Amino acid sequence: MSKEARSIFLVVLTLVFYAVSIALQSGGTLVFPFPLNPFFFFAVAVYFIFLHRKQKVISLIIGASALFGVLSSQVLWEIILPLESMELFLNYPWIYWFQLLYGVMLLTWAALFLIKQNDILAKLITFLGMILFSIGYVSGQDSMLIVGLGLITFSALYEAVYQPFQMLWLMLFILESTKWINFIVA
Repeated sequence: MSKEARSIFLVVLTLVFYAVSIALQSGGTLVFPFPLNPFFFFAVAVYFIFLHRKQKVISLIIGASALFGVLSSQVLWEIILPLESMELFLNYPWIYWFQLLYGVMLLTWAALFLIKQNDILAKLITFLGMILFSIGYVSGQDSMLIVGLGLITFSALYEAVYQPFQMLWLMLFILESTKWINFIVA
């Protein structure tokens, strides 16, 4: 198992262990720490970028998407800002702008995969995934977002370009799925 795969496995194992331990304490309800997902993604993305810093363009896109993902997390701002400043901060649409930039960077990342893929089927799946992801992201429909991410992930693993960065799609899909599982179970 490569270093990259081990890091993703460690994050997924941590999430599952957390959810199972909460389930055992609370009487059977799985609770994943989905507000921390952007931080997990950021940490692993920085690790991947450090390991493969020679691939500058894809590293920059992934780094920007991970950074905007963290900046769009309300948990970060609740930790950093005092309550009075947080109320003033939330009066302005900063978090929404960061969320928009996060989505745009993910689509840019998928477009890079689309351009580099040679197989027509992989390109078609990636394009369809990008469309479904866009619709789900803009409309707030988590099911379309998950299906879109799933298609992009499948396509990225089917024809692996920008190796090993395609594994980050798998991690992103797993992280978004844990969020979705929490909403279904709750």
